[in-house]
Amino acid sequence: MPAPTAAELRRDFLKVLVLPALTFLLIPLLSLGFVRYGTGRIDGDILEAIEHAIDKDASLAEPDRAALKAEWRAHPPSTLCEGADPELAAFRAKLCAPSGDLWQFRWAGRTALLATLLGVATFAAIGLLGLVAFWSRSTQYWSFVLGRRVLVAVTAIETVLQGGLAVWLSYWGTALFFNSYVPKLIILVAILAGLAVIVIVKALFKKPAEPDALEAEPLAEADAPGLWRRVRELAAQLGAEPPGTILAGIDDNFFVTEQPTRLASDGEAKGRTLYLSLPLLRTLAPVEAEAIFGHELAHFHGGDTAASARLAPALIRYEAYADTLAEGGITIPAAHVMRLFRAIFELALARERRSRELRADAAAARLTSPADLARSLLKVTGYSSFRARTERQLFEQRTGHQEGLALRSRIDGGLAGYAASPGFAEDLAHHDVPHPFDTHPPIAERIAAVGAAVRPEDAAALLQEPLARTWADEVLTGPAVEERLWGAYEARFQADHQASLAWRYRPANDEERAHVLRYFPDVEYPQKGTLRLTYQGLRQPDGEEALFSELLGAKVDDGTFSKQLVLTLRGPDGAKRKVKVNLKALGKRAGAFQGDFARYWQRDQVARQAA
Repeated sequence: MPAPTAAELRRDFLKVLVLPALTFLLIPLLSLGFVRYGTGRIDGDILEAIEHAIDKDASLAEPDRAALKAEWRAHPPSTLCEGADPELAAFRAKLCAPSGDLWQFRWAGRTALLATLLGVATFAAIGLLGLVAFWSRSTQYWSFVLGRRVLVAVTAIETVLQGGLAVWLSYWGTALFFNSYVPKLIILVAILAGLAVIVIVKALFKKPAEPDALEAEPLAEADAPGLWRRVRELAAQLGAEPPGTILAGIDDNFFVTEQPTRLASDGEAKGRTLYLSLPLLRTLAPVEAEAIFGHELAHFHGGDTAASARLAPALIRYEAYADTLAEGGITIPAAHVMRLFRAIFELALARERRSRELRADAAAARLTSPADLARSLLKVTGYSSFRARTERQLFEQRTGHQEGLALRSRIDGGLAGYAASPGFAEDLAHHDVPHPFDTHPPIAERIAAVGAAVRPEDAAALLQEPLARTWADEVLTGPAVEERLWGAYEARFQADHQASLAWRYRPANDEERAHVLRYFPDVEYPQKGTLRLTYQGLRQPDGEEALFSELLGAKVDDGTFSKQLVLTLRGPDGAKRKVKVNLKALGKRAGAFQGDFARYWQRDQVARQAA
């Protein structure tokens, strides 16, 4: 697939971020227009009454009558509310009395103007703070922290202001155009506005979810004294403080961090931490591994990890707040504003990340050599690509892995053959090495930046070379750690695969049917009779069936005295029919039924797509 053009990127940015974010101004601008129109209507009605009174005043000469009408037309009644003419004080007090029509329109206009100006200022601040984020790492941090605080405050204030305007419009919109009002509409809008405020409060106090625990084990110095010593030597050569913790795992990457890292094996790694992949260490020659170590340690020296650790909590809180707004329905426009700033900031963050990765590569190349670094990058990418392919093929199988996965032996035994295969070069060109904290520039760009003569097409030969010794050999506890971690990983993989089969099967035999029923058993909901939900569809107490294979759509019809799930189905003859499920009859189980029904229906759709 060709890379998107600059015009396409701009169009997508406009369509996906800017236009949705502009919905933030919709209610204030609509209110401003309506206030102007409504005030004119009210002025017109009052002027008509005044002119009628002038016409009936026999004491006025015709020229005076015309002049008086012209004076009132030049200064509409609504302008009196801002005036101070003592002769009109009594009229003004009556006309502009609190809670009166003009008073309401006057304050609605002010509120709408405030909301509009605040919204426009917010977009200006997003642009300005986004530009500031490009200046330096320090300004990047402060621009994001300030941006987060500003946007949290603005979205909270705008939610209250716009909610009030929406309720006001729900009354005056019908009152002005139809000379009546709709209580149900006003109540509905008021409820939605109240829910929006609740969402904001929930978002303000929502505790961010804990990051996933890392599958790794601390590597004590006694477990790998030579490795610890070499890491300290490399850190000293770079002028960096060495890590306080080395973690060993089986993920296909290396990284450093100063963020607290929760471990699946219990406990937490704090301070400067270096993560080493044992499978990758067995793939790299010692000097190639040292090039990787040098790259990661250079992030300590450059202050990259300290900056990431400082920024990470703010990013997590920002995402948690924005996600809550996005799930709040009426607060979605506010979520779009949050996403817009996050996207602009991400551009600055990506540029800074790219710069620091290239700086770390340069430091590693000086520490070892450009060729050593290039070879290590190609090997890591090749291994990661083959592992991803192997796991994908295993996961896509439509039968369970009854005899175990043996992932490690599959990868180790098949890597050399894969490197010699025709598809290897293409996979290498499109595969990104996974990393828990940062993205990296493309491999070819990183190799070119350090001036290495190694080419991407050399990766196949490199991965087929036998290694007499690796740094993995120096980890005394390495085999036991790998055995534990691979065992836990494969157990999770198999469990996820088994669950996925239940979503993919359209049972063709008893074995597949039993597997689906294990995850999607028949569920009964007592009514006047029994409502039964199965992986195939729904059976009503009266025996009427609604099969997922015939289901075209479903919606909840929530009336004043009833609540029904209305299903639209297409029969074998092509004719449409309706099936209605009485949700009120389910009582407290109605919510559980709706959730189960949605999940079972989704399973049927997934299975049909996978077939």
